[in-house]
Amino acid sequence: MTFSTLKTHLKSLPCGKKLNHSVYIVEESLQIVDNQLYAFIADLKTRVEAGSEYNIIKFFTNEFKVSWLSYPDFFNIPHPGLKKSFTLNIATGKTRKFNYDKSINPPILHRKEIFLHPGHPDIETFSKLTKQEESYGLYENPRTIGFKLNWEKLLEDKKLSYKDNLLIEIQITDIPKVSSNPVIDRHKTAISRYNFSKPVQTILEYNLLEETESFFDYGCGLGDDLCGLSAMGYSCSGWDPVHKKDEKKLNADVVNVGFVLNVIENPEERIEVLHEAYNLTKKLMVVTTLLTNDLTTVNPTPFKDGFLTNRNTFQKYYEQSELQQFIEDTLNTSAIPAGPGVFYVFKDPVAGQSFLASRSRRKIDWESISLKLYPDRAERKKIVEDQLIEQNEKMVKSFWNTMVELGRIPLLEEFKQLPELTSKVSSVKRLRAIFIERYGADTIKKAYDMRKNDLLVYLALSNFKKRVPFKHLSKGLQTDIKTFFGSYKLGVDEGMTTLFKIGDPDLITTLSEKTSFGYHDQQALFIHKSLKNDLDPVLRIYIGCAGLFYGDLDNADIIKIHKASGKVTLLIYDDFEGKKLPELHQRIKVNLKNQRIDFFNHKSSTNPQLLHDKDKFR
Repeated sequence: MTFSTLKTHLKSLPCGKKLNHSVYIVEESLQIVDNQLYAFIADLKTRVEAGSEYNIIKFFTNEFKVSWLSYPDFFNIPHPGLKKSFTLNIATGKTRKFNYDKSINPPILHRKEIFLHPGHPDIETFSKLTKQEESYGLYENPRTIGFKLNWEKLLEDKKLSYKDNLLIEIQITDIPKVSSNPVIDRHKTAISRYNFSKPVQTILEYNLLEETESFFDYGCGLGDDLCGLSAMGYSCSGWDPVHKKDEKKLNADVVNVGFVLNVIENPEERIEVLHEAYNLTKKLMVVTTLLTNDLTTVNPTPFKDGFLTNRNTFQKYYEQSELQQFIEDTLNTSAIPAGPGVFYVFKDPVAGQSFLASRSRRKIDWESISLKLYPDRAERKKIVEDQLIEQNEKMVKSFWNTMVELGRIPLLEEFKQLPELTSKVSSVKRLRAIFIERYGADTIKKAYDMRKNDLLVYLALSNFKKRVPFKHLSKGLQTDIKTFFGSYKLGVDEGMTTLFKIGDPDLITTLSEKTSFGYHDQQALFIHKSLKNDLDPVLRIYIGCAGLFYGDLDNADIIKIHKASGKVTLLIYDDFEGKKLPELHQRIKVNLKNQRIDFFNHKSSTNPQLLHDKDKFR
C-alpha cells in the first residue's frame, strides 16, 4: 500500500479521532470498518514484532508512519494512561519504542467514543460521559488536559470525581488539608554565573540570535545571562517567579527555558510552563535540564519523580531520550538535541532543517587549495577583466569564497551583492569561468565533492527518524539538493543507501583502517573532534547518528569509533588544548544498535586518567 492510498483510506474512515496530522483508532474497530487497511497494518505489526499489548493505532497523515499505542485500561477506566508506544517509519523501516511505566504523568485519552466503530456497544456510555464533562467545562482549555496529573488537578478544582463511567460532584469539607509534602525552596536553585550558561553558549556558537532579534529568558534566576547579552548589544528581557517576578513575560524570537523544568516538583506544572514558554516563542525555544549523570549526591532523598537536596530544593534528573520524548509529547513537535540536556524547538520546520544542514557543512578555505597547482595565470588574463576585478576585488573574492563554500553559484539570498557584482564586473557564469582559469578546475571540483558529501551526510541524518518534507527545506537547501543530486528523491535515496551502510561492521572496519589520520588500535579509531568532517561520508554518518542521540559532537575532545560493535564513545578532557597531559573527566558511550547513551564520570583527585601524546589523535 502506498502513502497516497493509505491517506485515501483514512479520509473515508467513518470513525477515529482525527487531528491535524494524525488519526487514532482502536485496532479492533479498524478491522470492522476497513479490513484492507487493517490487513496492511497487521502485517507490518507482525513484521516489526510489535506485541499484542498495543491496542490503538495512530496514523500520521503528513508522513508515511504509524504508531501502535498500548492503553491496557481503555475499556475499564474513564481516561486510560499510555503505557507504551511503538513507532514505525514505513518509508525508511526505522522504529522507535518508548515505555511510560516510570512516568507519573503519562498522556491520557479523552472522548473514547470516537475511537470506536459505529455500533460499538460502549459508544453510548462513553458519549454520555463526554457530554457530562463538556457541561462542566472540562474541555475549555485542551492544551494541558491530555496528561494524567493535569486532568486530576482540574477535577479537584471543580470538585468532581468518577463513579464507574459517570462524573459525580463531591463534597469538600471546610477542614483544611494537611499535606505531607514539604514546601520547596525553589528560589535557592538560582546561582550566580561568571560566564554564559550552557544553553546561551550554544545559541551564540551556532549564531542563532541575530543582532536585530529579541531574546527572552523564561526563569532567568539572578539574570546573569541577560546582563552578558545586554553588554554585547542584544535586545533581551527575562522573568523569574522570585527574582524578577514584576517583569512582563514577553514574546521574543529566541526564548530560553534553561534549567527550569528540573526544579519544578509538580509534573503537571512543567507541562504548563513548557506550553507558556513555547507560546512566547517566535523562532526558537531552547530547553535545558540536568541529566541523570549530573546526580552527584550520595543517597539522595527521593521525592515524586526526582529528589530533594540538602538545601530543600527539588531536582528532576532526565535521561536524554526521556527529555526529548517529554518535549515532543507536550508540544506535538520535533525537539532537536543540541548537546547533553539541551534541545532546540524551532517554530518553523524549515528553520529546523536549515540548522541540521548547517551542522553538516564545513567551512572551506579555498585559497589553501587553489593557486599552487595552477601558477601560470598571466597567460589567461584579460586586461579589462583584470581591471574590473582589481577595482572590485573585495566583492569578487567574497563571491568566489561563497561559491566555493556552497560548491555552486550562490542565489541572491545567499549573496546580497549579486546585482551589484554582475552590473560592475561580469555575469556569474563568466566569474565562475575566471575562477577556474585562475585557480584550476580541480579546485572547484574539490569544493563540489566536499559539499556533495556534506549534503549526503545531512540527508542521511535528517531522514534518520522520519522523512523531512521538501517544503520544509530552505530555498538554498532545495537548490543544493537539485544541483548535486538532481532531485530530492534521488538525494534522499542516496542518503538512505549510505545510511544503511553503517550497519556493516566489515565496512566500518575497512574505512576506519583506511583513514590516514588519528590513532588506531585493533578495536577502534580515535580522532580529534576537528577531524570528524574529514572522514569518509559513511564514517561521518556513523558518528553523526551518535550526535542525533547525544547532541553536538564538538562537546567532546576525542571521538572513538568502535569498528565492530556499533558504538561511538565521546571522551571529554579537562582543558584538552591547554594542558600537556589533560585529565579525562567524562566518557559518553552511544550504542547505535539499541539507541542507548551511558555516561561515565572519571573525575578523580586521587587517580586521574591522563592522556599522553595527545597530538597523535590529530
